[in-house]
Amino acid sequence: MNEGIVSKAISPKNASKFLYPLTHKGIELVPVMVEMLNWGSRYNPDGGPKTWLDRIKQNKKKAITELQDELRSQWRSSTG
Repeated sequence: MNEGIVSKAISPKNASKFLYPLTHKGIELVPVMVEMLNWGSRYNPDGGPKTWLDRIKQNKKKAITELQDELRSQWRSSTG
């Protein structure tokens, strides 16, 4: 949290839990995370989220944009 990659928010469903959504700075790291996920899937084909791996293989740029958009939407929801 000190680097501003994630923020801390109280869960709207359970006040005793915290959520750690990516910040805008963290969301910019999605292309790096996608490359790591793609690399890891070569050595562990059964690992990783299959849906996202398929989307990345079909159109990596589009998958990155969609994931970033989804995370931005989640971030807005969690920060009110």
